[in-house]
Parts: sequence; C-alpha cells; structure tokens
Amino acid sequence: MAWNAIAIAAAIAIAAAVPGAAADGTRTPADKIASACNGSDAACLDRALAAVEAGLNATRKSALDVLNGGALKGSSLTRALELFEASEKAWLAHRAALCEAYELYDKALGAPLPSGRWSCLVNEAIARQSTLRRLFSSE
Repeated sequence: MAWNAIAIAAAIAIAAAVPGAAADGTRTPADKIASACNGSDAACLDRALAAVEAGLNATRKSALDVLNGGALKGSSLTRALELFEASEKAWLAHRAALCEAYELYDKALGAPLPSGRWSCLVNEAIARQSTLRRLFSSE
C-alpha cells in the first residue's frame, strides 16, 4: 500500500513534467499514472486523480497569489481576478464536456480500463497546470 502511494506520487511527478502525448507515441501522463496503479485498480486511480486535482488546485492558488502580488492595483486587480475566475469556470465546463465526449468515443471503441473519462481528466488537469505555471510564474 505505501509503495503504491510512492509509485503514484512518482508517476504524477513524472507525468506532470511532460503533459500530453507526443506524435511519436510517447505515453500520456494518464498512461504513466495508470501503469503505477496496475491499470485497473479503481481505488488507486481515484487516489491518483485526487492527487492530480490537488496539484491543479495548488497551482490555481499560486496563480492567484501572483495576481495579488502587487503588480496590479485597484480596478485592474479586480478585473484580472474576475477574468481569472471566469476562465477557470469556463475551463472546468470545457473539460467536463470534452472528457464526457471522449468517454463515449472510448467506450464505443471498447477500450480497456482505465476509462477514457479518467484519462482525459488527468491529462487535461496536468496540461492546465502547466499552462497556469507558464502564464503566472512568480519568477
């Protein structure tokens, strides 16, 4: 059990470093994490998704900290925060719809576990985390 948690954490860290699949067939972050969970261990996959989501939430908080860091003042700060929150809300709706569509497609192909929805949620969350880090780096 403890080893599995370590393997999941390592797989998430590795997966987050290189989001998405390359054209050359390199495995996606979700594939790497699923491998650490032996592919179909539902509890392990749920914990991994929760860890990915927690990482995304921490990155969102960091982005908000950057926005609140002092460069923006008054109405500019207010507007930037409103736009950031609106973009996150829109992104969540986009991801939900995208991953639901992908799940239907994946099921139609008879794909094995983990589900297409799980894979999509993981891959999209890691890609979003990368985007937020790139745009709102405090460095």
